[in-house]
Amino acid sequence: MLCSVLAVIAGLAAAALATAADAAPDSVPDAAQLAELRTQLSPPRMAKLIGAFGTLEIKHPLVDSTGVSSADWARPEGRPALILAAGTPPANVRPPIPWSEISEIQSGRSRVTRGALIGLAAGLLIGSSVVLDSFGTDDGKTALQAIATGIGVAVAAPFVGAAIFSGHGWRTIYRRPPPQ
Repeated sequence: MLCSVLAVIAGLAAAALATAADAAPDSVPDAAQLAELRTQLSPPRMAKLIGAFGTLEIKHPLVDSTGVSSADWARPEGRPALILAAGTPPANVRPPIPWSEISEIQSGRSRVTRGALIGLAAGLLIGSSVVLDSFGTDDGKTALQAIATGIGVAVAAPFVGAAIFSGHGWRTIYRRPPPQ
């Protein structure tokens, strides 16, 4: 009985390994696709990886034939050792996520700067209209309050715009081809 259970487990494990070995070469992008992915991720961008592991957002993505990693993963966390032996590997280096586990890659860039610029334009428009509207009054105190309000709106609006537009605009740059 035990031998038959072990034989079934060994057979299932061999079938899973054969399936993973058959799927791995097909799921790795060729050199032209890798070059295209590198150009699409070359400016400082974010990458969202979707696959068997769930969803993972990484900064400074690196793409090669082994998978996708981050330039930040090569930096060790914490204080380095004072004395290292020759050939000592860096501590806590995370391996790249293999292509067999990645079903989709999305590229994104922060929209905060764009939101701040839109907020600045709106704030200057609203603030200047408040200030210009106050020039029709004879009361100096009202004009001073309007000028202070206009400057306050112009200064606060970029922060509001950045908060409204915070986040990333994602677009799909890679999808694993369906199995054949």
